[in-house]
Amino acid sequence: MEKAKCPVIVDADGLYHLKSLLPKLKTRKEPTIVTPHAGEMARLLDISVEELLEKPFYYSRNFAKNYGVYVVLKGKHTIITSPFNEQVVESSGNPGLAKGGSGDVLTGIVTAMVMQDQPIFAAISNACLIHGKSADIAVEQKHSEYDLVATDVIAWLPEVYR
Repeated sequence: MEKAKCPVIVDADGLYHLKSLLPKLKTRKEPTIVTPHAGEMARLLDISVEELLEKPFYYSRNFAKNYGVYVVLKGKHTIITSPFNEQVVESSGNPGLAKGGSGDVLTGIVTAMVMQDQPIFAAISNACLIHGKSADIAVEQKHSEYDLVATDVIAWLPEVYR
């Protein structure tokens, strides 16, 4: 990660291993994006999930600023935070996204958007919207929140763009 001359996105098990590397994040020249859910974020901060959920904007903002990273705090409403005190809430999506693989799909969409010619905060925000809207359209058109899986989110991406 320290030697990467490109944006780095850290999700899932990578977040577990990131804890010991937190001080090194401050020295990165290229953007770093972390995409934790509440449990992963609480673990990074050494606090309880309950404490995190009492002040998620505060903790996301402090983490982003302290480590110079972009934070995508995934949840019912996803909080996207830049290291420059920008925060937005993405409310698209549904409980069907709380399954294995959905975060991987989000990471892929974030990667695709970050590699395009747009400001990084906009790219991350757009990726979260695309991810959530795909899940919403899938549930409106064919699936339920119970049977929605990650490959369904991928399959409905074209509808988001239409």
